[in-house]
Amino acid sequence: MTVLALLHHAGGSAAVFRRLTRLLPAHIEPIVPELPGRGRRWREPALHTAAKAVGDLTKLLVREVGADDDLAIFGHSMGAYLGLGVAA
Repeated sequence: MTVLALLHHAGGSAAVFRRLTRLLPAHIEPIVPELPGRGRRWREPALHTAAKAVGDLTKLLVREVGADDDLAIFGHSMGAYLGLGVAA
């Protein structure tokens, strides 16, 4: 299985990828995390540094992605920047 992490832009939420996730083939499992203060996590205090956001996303992906799964990361704008940090 290939897991595809979709990281939203600054000021956005996971909702921006709703249509895309429905169009993916069955062998790709999308994970659309949200940062604290956004979307489903709106009650959590927002993060104010890229390092903290990368740490939050990394912890989430470590929990969600199986050891035998391949991971691909797609980020839009700020999500691309954070995705590079997660990949590193």
